[in-house]
Amino acid sequence: MVERERGGNMGVVEKLKEGLQGKETTEESILSAEIEAKTDHISEVRRKAVQIRWEQVKQDREDWIRPFHDLRIEKSLEYLTDLQRIWEEGSHIINERINNQKNIRCEHCKKDVSGKRPNDMPWWVKTMYIKDEQRPGLGRSIFFCSELCANQWVHDKQQGSGAMGTDGR
Repeated sequence: MVERERGGNMGVVEKLKEGLQGKETTEESILSAEIEAKTDHISEVRRKAVQIRWEQVKQDREDWIRPFHDLRIEKSLEYLTDLQRIWEEGSHIINERINNQKNIRCEHCKKDVSGKRPNDMPWWVKTMYIKDEQRPGLGRSIFFCSELCANQWVHDKQQGSGAMGTDGR
Protein backbone atom coordinates (compact mmCIF):
# COMPACT_ATOMS: atom_id res chain seq x y z
CA MET A 1 0.00 0.00 0.00
CA VAL A 2 2.90 2.36 0.72
CA GLU A 3 4.07 2.09 -2.87
CA ARG A 4 0.58 2.94 -4.17
CA GLU A 5 0.33 6.02 -1.91
CA ARG A 6 3.60 7.34 -3.31
CA GLY A 7 2.13 7.06 -6.80
CA GLY A 8 4.22 4.06 -7.87
CA ASN A 9 3.06 0.72 -9.19
CA MET A 10 3.43 -2.39 -7.09
CA GLY A 11 4.35 -5.56 -8.93
CA VAL A 12 2.44 -8.80 -8.66
CA VAL A 13 5.09 -10.31 -6.35
CA GLU A 14 4.92 -7.35 -3.94
CA LYS A 15 1.12 -7.54 -3.89
CA LEU A 16 1.34 -11.28 -3.23
CA LYS A 17 3.72 -10.70 -0.31
CA GLU A 18 1.46 -7.96 1.03
CA GLY A 19 -1.57 -10.25 0.78
CA LEU A 20 0.19 -12.96 2.79
CA GLN A 21 1.56 -10.72 5.56
CA GLY A 22 0.25 -11.63 8.98
CA LYS A 23 -1.76 -14.59 7.65
CA GLU A 24 -1.33 -18.27 8.10
CA THR A 25 0.26 -19.49 4.89
CA THR A 26 -2.00 -22.34 3.96
CA GLU A 27 -2.41 -23.42 0.38
CA GLU A 28 -5.80 -21.73 0.29
CA SER A 29 -4.48 -18.39 1.61
CA ILE A 30 -1.58 -18.45 -0.85
CA LEU A 31 -3.96 -19.14 -3.73
CA SER A 32 -6.35 -16.41 -2.58
CA ALA A 33 -3.55 -13.83 -2.27
CA GLU A 34 -2.15 -14.88 -5.66
CA ILE A 35 -5.53 -14.45 -7.37
CA GLU A 36 -6.05 -11.03 -5.77
CA ALA A 37 -2.56 -9.86 -6.78
CA LYS A 38 -3.02 -10.99 -10.40
CA THR A 39 -6.50 -9.42 -10.59
CA ASP A 40 -5.13 -6.10 -9.35
CA HIS A 41 -2.33 -6.30 -11.92
CA ILE A 42 -4.75 -7.04 -14.78
CA SER A 43 -7.02 -4.19 -13.69
CA GLU A 44 -4.05 -1.81 -13.65
CA VAL A 45 -2.99 -2.92 -17.15
CA ARG A 46 -6.55 -2.45 -18.46
CA ARG A 47 -6.81 0.98 -16.83
CA LYS A 48 -3.56 2.07 -18.48
CA ALA A 49 -4.69 0.73 -21.88
CA VAL A 50 -7.99 2.61 -21.65
CA GLN A 51 -6.20 5.79 -20.60
CA ILE A 52 -3.76 5.52 -23.53
CA ARG A 53 -6.63 4.90 -25.96
CA TRP A 54 -8.55 7.90 -24.61
CA GLU A 55 -5.49 10.13 -25.01
CA GLN A 56 -5.18 8.92 -28.61
CA VAL A 57 -8.86 9.65 -29.29
CA LYS A 58 -8.47 13.18 -27.90
CA GLN A 59 -5.37 13.71 -30.07
CA ASP A 60 -7.14 12.38 -33.19
CA ARG A 61 -10.10 14.67 -32.53
CA GLU A 62 -7.79 17.68 -32.27
CA ASP A 63 -6.17 16.67 -35.58
CA TRP A 64 -9.60 16.48 -37.29
CA ILE A 65 -10.81 19.78 -35.82
CA ARG A 66 -7.63 21.83 -36.31
CA PRO A 67 -8.25 22.63 -40.03
CA PHE A 68 -11.56 24.30 -39.15
CA HIS A 69 -9.61 26.79 -37.03
CA ASP A 70 -6.48 27.14 -39.19
CA LEU A 71 -7.79 27.27 -42.77
CA ARG A 72 -9.63 30.08 -44.51
CA ILE A 73 -13.42 29.72 -44.38
CA GLU A 74 -13.65 28.60 -48.03
CA LYS A 75 -11.03 25.89 -47.47
CA SER A 76 -12.71 24.87 -44.18
CA LEU A 77 -15.99 24.40 -46.04
CA GLU A 78 -14.24 22.27 -48.68
CA TYR A 79 -12.66 20.22 -45.89
CA LEU A 80 -16.09 19.78 -44.28
CA THR A 81 -17.54 18.63 -47.62
CA ASP A 82 -14.71 16.09 -47.99
CA LEU A 83 -15.37 14.77 -44.48
CA GLN A 84 -19.09 14.48 -45.25
CA ARG A 85 -18.31 12.44 -48.37
CA ILE A 86 -16.03 10.14 -46.38
CA TRP A 87 -18.70 9.79 -43.68
CA GLU A 88 -21.35 8.97 -46.28
CA GLU A 89 -19.13 6.41 -48.00
CA GLY A 90 -18.33 4.85 -44.63
CA SER A 91 -22.06 4.66 -43.85
CA HIS A 92 -22.69 2.83 -47.13
CA ILE A 93 -19.88 0.37 -46.40
CA ILE A 94 -21.23 -0.34 -42.91
CA ASN A 95 -24.77 -0.82 -44.29
CA GLU A 96 -23.47 -3.25 -46.91
CA ARG A 97 -21.60 -5.17 -44.23
CA ILE A 98 -24.73 -5.32 -42.06
CA ASN A 99 -26.92 -6.39 -44.99
CA ASN A 100 -24.48 -9.11 -46.02
CA GLN A 101 -24.15 -10.62 -42.56
CA LYS A 102 -24.07 -14.37 -42.31
CA ASN A 103 -25.87 -16.28 -39.57
CA ILE A 104 -28.46 -13.66 -38.74
CA ARG A 105 -30.93 -15.22 -36.32
CA CYS A 106 -34.39 -14.21 -35.17
CA GLU A 107 -33.96 -12.70 -31.72
CA HIS A 108 -37.00 -14.55 -30.39
CA CYS A 109 -37.17 -18.00 -32.00
CA LYS A 110 -33.52 -18.19 -33.20
CA LYS A 111 -34.56 -19.18 -36.74
CA ASP A 112 -31.93 -18.41 -39.41
CA VAL A 113 -32.98 -15.27 -41.32
CA SER A 114 -29.73 -14.53 -43.19
CA GLY A 115 -29.81 -14.28 -46.96
CA LYS A 116 -32.47 -13.07 -49.36
CA ARG A 117 -35.74 -14.31 -50.77
CA PRO A 118 -36.21 -14.88 -54.52
CA ASN A 119 -37.70 -11.36 -54.81
CA ASP A 120 -34.41 -9.95 -53.39
CA MET A 121 -35.97 -9.01 -50.03
CA PRO A 122 -34.22 -10.17 -46.84
CA TRP A 123 -35.62 -13.16 -44.94
CA TRP A 124 -36.04 -11.10 -41.79
CA VAL A 125 -39.33 -9.21 -41.57
CA LYS A 126 -38.56 -6.71 -38.83
CA THR A 127 -35.47 -5.19 -37.28
CA MET A 128 -35.00 -3.09 -34.16
CA TYR A 129 -32.09 -0.99 -33.00
CA ILE A 130 -31.45 -1.34 -29.29
CA LYS A 131 -28.81 -0.08 -26.88
CA ASP A 132 -26.32 -2.71 -25.89
CA GLU A 133 -26.56 -3.43 -22.14
CA GLN A 134 -22.87 -4.31 -21.78
CA ARG A 135 -21.67 -1.28 -23.80
CA PRO A 136 -24.13 1.58 -23.25
CA GLY A 137 -22.49 3.83 -25.84
CA LEU A 138 -23.15 1.33 -28.60
CA GLY A 139 -26.27 -0.09 -30.12
CA ARG A 140 -27.02 -3.14 -32.19
CA SER A 141 -29.63 -4.32 -34.62
CA ILE A 142 -31.79 -7.29 -33.79
CA PHE A 143 -33.79 -9.17 -36.39
CA PHE A 144 -37.11 -11.03 -36.37
CA CYS A 145 -38.54 -13.62 -38.74
CA SER A 146 -42.13 -12.39 -38.23
CA GLU A 147 -44.22 -9.71 -36.59
CA LEU A 148 -45.42 -12.37 -34.15
CA CYS A 149 -41.85 -13.02 -32.97
CA ALA A 150 -41.17 -9.28 -32.70
CA ASN A 151 -44.33 -8.72 -30.64
CA GLN A 152 -43.61 -11.72 -28.43
CA TRP A 153 -40.03 -10.53 -27.84
CA VAL A 154 -41.26 -7.06 -26.84
CA HIS A 155 -43.89 -8.63 -24.57
CA ASP A 156 -41.27 -10.86 -22.92
CA LYS A 157 -38.95 -7.90 -22.38
CA GLN A 158 -41.74 -5.88 -20.75
CA GLN A 159 -42.74 -8.66 -18.36
CA GLY A 160 -41.90 -7.64 -14.83
CA SER A 161 -40.50 -4.26 -15.82
CA GLY A 162 -43.74 -2.34 -15.49
CA ALA A 163 -43.18 -0.85 -18.92
CA MET A 164 -45.82 1.61 -20.08
CA GLY A 165 -47.38 1.47 -16.61
CA THR A 166 -49.67 -1.41 -17.55
CA ASP A 167 -49.79 -5.12 -16.99
CA GLY A 168 -50.14 -5.85 -20.72
CA ARG A 169 -53.93 -6.19 -20.84
